[in-house]
Amino acid sequence: KLLTKKFPGNFFGVSMTAMQMIEVGAIPKEQIPFYLEKAEQNIDQCLRIAPIHPDYLNAKNIIGEYKKKYHVQ
Repeated sequence: KLLTKKFPGNFFGVSMTAMQMIEVGAIPKEQIPFYLEKAEQNIDQCLRIAPIHPDYLNAKNIIGEYKKKYHVQ
């Protein structure tokens, strides 16, 4: 945070909220690709700030699994 003036927790929270909404079926199927893309963009931002943080790396893997599950490229 001190180096970038950005707090990765905000990006992480937004990303995980989107993933939870997908998981519980709160997002229509046709909108899942959009939400996965945004979740991935947020996690990528987290990884730019803290590239080896295990939570961010795990989240990136989970997003990848969801992309496979929902056939999103």
